[in-house]
Amino acid sequence: MRDDLCDRTGAVVAAAMEGTGAGSTGEAGTLPAELQAHVRSCAACSDALLVGAVLARDSTELHAAAGPPAAEAVWRRTRARLDARALERATRPIAVVRRLAWGAGAVAWIGAMWRLTPAAKDWLRELRRLDWPGAESWWELPAGAGFTGDGMVLAGTAAILFAVFYGVWAAWAEEA
Repeated sequence: MRDDLCDRTGAVVAAAMEGTGAGSTGEAGTLPAELQAHVRSCAACSDALLVGAVLARDSTELHAAAGPPAAEAVWRRTRARLDARALERATRPIAVVRRLAWGAGAVAWIGAMWRLTPAAKDWLRELRRLDWPGAESWWELPAGAGFTGDGMVLAGTAAILFAVFYGVWAAWAEEA
């Protein structure tokens, strides 16, 4: 591999990196007179001066723009991160107990429905025996209507009661 650099390219690059050799266009600025004449006649040194000047300018811009962030901003971000971790750690037992309470409530609801099923069926049967005008079509579903009977009426009633109680609880929890 052949290097097309001449022996003066190092001096041209050093002058460009010090900022003394070129302006923003890469033309010779305050180079010594003999080096300026050489840059005008040598293509490799002219290219090196141009690239060196651009790199020197970019380096100056990066050094001016780069730097550590403000200490106050770093402190605020660190403090916020530590506060969030502490809050999560402190509320973890509350979240666990809340999940356990939901589970216990679901088990209690299922148990209550299981225990109250015979009484609810009797109550629904008594409601059916009442003479309500227009109730015949609501209570008696056609044979091909899918799930019918006391179990479905009980399940529907339980679902409605659960929705009502959950809605009341959700409204109460938001106000508190």
